[in-house]
Amino acid sequence: MDKTHFFVIKLVSTCFTFAISMYASALAICLYYFVHEGGHWLFGFIYNLSQGAIAKFEITSWVSVPLFPLSYLKLPQQTTIVEGTSSLFFVYGGMLFGLVVVFLIFHAINNRLDGKRKIFSVLIPITFIIFELIGNFLCGTDNPLARPILSCENNALIWMVENIFFLLIIPIFAITYDKVEAYTRKFIDFIERSTP
Repeated sequence: MDKTHFFVIKLVSTCFTFAISMYASALAICLYYFVHEGGHWLFGFIYNLSQGAIAKFEITSWVSVPLFPLSYLKLPQQTTIVEGTSSLFFVYGGMLFGLVVVFLIFHAINNRLDGKRKIFSVLIPITFIIFELIGNFLCGTDNPLARPILSCENNALIWMVENIFFLLIIPIFAITYDKVEAYTRKFIDFIERSTP
């Protein structure tokens, strides 16, 4: 393989892997909003059921997807109990359920990886822990006070939460690069064999 061929494969693989990583991380964060709010519903429903009541919930606040081409889509941000009793199960249900789901997915992914890619995969749960701690506990209402503990308007903390999905690009890139490069190599080899 000559240097030009090698360079083209590396360049194309890097560009494709970066694009895949960027959209996969945005998709993961978007899905996480639904998982988190679903945790409030699940734990709130279970608690109220244990008290002999049926709870009803409503999404009262929505935010835009934090990625330009998809920013017209809305994500659930705030769940309230319309009928039933609020409890610590409801308050912490979103964080607990969300992190359990993330750790289960992390465990499934991590079992399929080799050494160097396992190191990068640790950033997946760390990203979501930071997202929960800052975005929902300190700057949100998922805490015993049911209001933000810190004033997070227009400061670095809220900027970090809104852009945390960029941190997911690193492990997704590290996990997918080898596969993308292998497919890129096969595709470029196929094109070279097909052209006279």
